[in-house]
Amino acid sequence: MNERIKKLAEKAGFILWGEEIWNPGDAIDWSSGYDAELTKFVELIVREGALWVNDNVGLLEEEVKADLLKHFGIK
Repeated sequence: MNERIKKLAEKAGFILWGEEIWNPGDAIDWSSGYDAELTKFVELIVREGALWVNDNVGLLEEEVKADLLKHFGIK
């Protein structure tokens, strides 16, 4: 799993497999319900994308960032 995605998943509240013998690698333990965590995870990804836009796009960066957040319903 991409390290950045892994950190966002942990920040959103997903439980990742630890040091168990049956550990399938860097994977989310999907045995739990994750409705709220999935919503938070997507929000974190969109926010990180908006920050990337802010850092890497020219003159319209603030407008693009605001439109991206609005598109996904994030305030």
